[in-house]
Amino acid sequence: MQKPPSIRFFNALFWLGVILNICAAIVNRELSTEASGLAESGADPALFLAAGVLFLIVLFAALWFFIVLRASSIARWIFTIFAMVVLALTAANAPLLAARMGAFGTSLEIARFAIWVLAALLLFRKDAENYFRASRAPGTVIDE
Repeated sequence: MQKPPSIRFFNALFWLGVILNICAAIVNRELSTEASGLAESGADPALFLAAGVLFLIVLFAALWFFIVLRASSIARWIFTIFAMVVLALTAANAPLLAARMGAFGTSLEIARFAIWVLAALLLFRKDAENYFRASRAPGTVIDE
């Protein structure tokens, strides 16, 4: 089964979102280490950042695998819930983001949330719905 345009576009947006997440983690590392109390504990903030980025990459790679390559509706819903949580947290913390991160950090956060929401919406277009439904048929092979 060939991937529909919605899934191919989701694929591109998904990896762009992952790259923006990594950039946001790097740009906002001071806020992350301050909020977590690492500065006072004596732990290495670079190690904390590297572990967080590695965790995100593994999590996102697993979601991508199950959404794009296995056409899993469960993974689609997990990603959608994740995107909505990111949207809610970004909207709720907008004044704090603007005050603490500056224009670049705030722009990065807004771009990140917009990409995740758009990617999640693509998973519910008609061609994507057919893709997820057809993948449940016995003997279905998903092509690149």
